[in-house]
Amino acid sequence: MKRTRAIVVDDDKLVLFIHKIMIEDCRPVWDTDYFPDGQSALDYINAQASKEINFIIFLDISMPGLNGWEMLDELEKNPFYNQMFVVLVTAFNSAEDKIKSARYKQVKAHIAKPFKTNDFNLLKSNESLAPFFENSVSTENIS
Repeated sequence: MKRTRAIVVDDDKLVLFIHKIMIEDCRPVWDTDYFPDGQSALDYINAQASKEINFIIFLDISMPGLNGWEMLDELEKNPFYNQMFVVLVTAFNSAEDKIKSARYKQVKAHIAKPFKTNDFNLLKSNESLAPFFENSVSTENIS
């Protein structure tokens, strides 16, 4: 059976803190790691990637250094790229970003940051992402 690791990448420490609280409240069945920049997340993913691990990656687009788009380009080079499922998390959530992200087959959803209760409910209903949330507790009562 494959394990699941969640990776949250955002350069804003407050946003990372909020995302950590929301993910813990969701009580997912996966372990989560948090990274303040794209390069450290990429290095970790490349070191951990194997046929036994699926990744759900919550990725900020606008970051200094290696931004979300550059990280997506680098992830495509990983031999286990088909086991990576990306949710773009952005403050802007623009139509332009949605169009650009369509060229990346592993981008499965877009959400505005920071996470909100309803975002996890929407992700649970996404056909590609639903298996990651199968044993999670409902977030409907989280305020």
